[in-house]
Amino acid sequence: MDSPTIKELNFLAARLARLNEEELLVLHAVAPRYLKEEDEEQLVSIKDVINLTYGLDKVPLMSAVSNDEELGAFVIENDLHPEIAKLPETSLPLLDKAVVGKWMRENDGGVFIGNKYIVAGEYELPEIYDGITLPEQEQEERYVFRLKVSEPSAKAEDKGTLSQWISLPMMRIEADRIAKAFGAEKIEDCACSGFESVIPQIEGKDIRDLSGFTTLNFIASQYIKMSPEYRMKYKAILCREEGFDLGYALESLRRLDQYELDPKVEYAYDYFREFLCLHLDVNFDTSWLDDVNFVREGQIFKERTGAVMTPYGVVSACGAHLYENISRLEKESISAEKLQAIEIFGMKALFCNTRLARNEIPEGLYRYELR
Repeated sequence: MDSPTIKELNFLAARLARLNEEELLVLHAVAPRYLKEEDEEQLVSIKDVINLTYGLDKVPLMSAVSNDEELGAFVIENDLHPEIAKLPETSLPLLDKAVVGKWMRENDGGVFIGNKYIVAGEYELPEIYDGITLPEQEQEERYVFRLKVSEPSAKAEDKGTLSQWISLPMMRIEADRIAKAFGAEKIEDCACSGFESVIPQIEGKDIRDLSGFTTLNFIASQYIKMSPEYRMKYKAILCREEGFDLGYALESLRRLDQYELDPKVEYAYDYFREFLCLHLDVNFDTSWLDDVNFVREGQIFKERTGAVMTPYGVVSACGAHLYENISRLEKESISAEKLQAIEIFGMKALFCNTRLARNEIPEGLYRYELR
């Protein structure tokens, strides 16, 4: 695009997020008429792209019409061609439906997408955005999670089940009021048959029921207040765990300030290079590092710091620093030892041949020295 600003891109993203399924299909159909790709170097106007998100609901769209023949049948059955309408009904079966459909499509400037037919030729690009002042956005509902709740005995596959979408965060008293309308005492007793989330790491497959409603509602209430930087950090922290756990999601939220995130770093070797740049002499010309391969060192450094690479950048372990000056050689500790399981005086114990310092003993364990 032709040098769009961050505000323009954010505005466009918000507009696209508000389009329903049919409007998105229409957008795909009409966009090629205004965003012609004659060559790879040609720039696309961000002004035109934003304006393309308006007026899509006025474009006619037909379902179950996926080719010229089906379109032709629709034209014939509904007398949409003036000359065909004059023909006697006995002559209609003799018409070539595909030829009629092609005529209609070319006349409409129509486009087939899946099993839908979009009359793209009727769309005219509106001048909502003048390229200078962005239009005012409609106030949209703010939510973090949306849950489809229904009566306790209901199952998701029961078509006759009454259900209702609710948005989190929400007042507890309102959630329980909805539950009582379904014949339940509290919202946790209701069934959950649908789930939407603005946090990609918390998905519908992770939320099987409403037993964790209070935790989800708390996470939603905190997340919606966060700055964009903290939201990015929170999503990066959730990426540290392979499988989703609601308890971890809650604990991570409470310990958000104990993590560090560097969104500029994408790979482990970049992480190690940043580490060097921070600890080398300020007069050192860091361009010497540009062509050095730090793949191996990056992996070692990442493991030593406990950091994890995520789509949002590199995130530290809880309570650790991303760029602290650490030794390349790992210090010996109890975690590096292979301990032997034994039993002494009827008590289970772990035996180690080397001496262990008091500060190396995990909380809840006791050290006894033998000679």
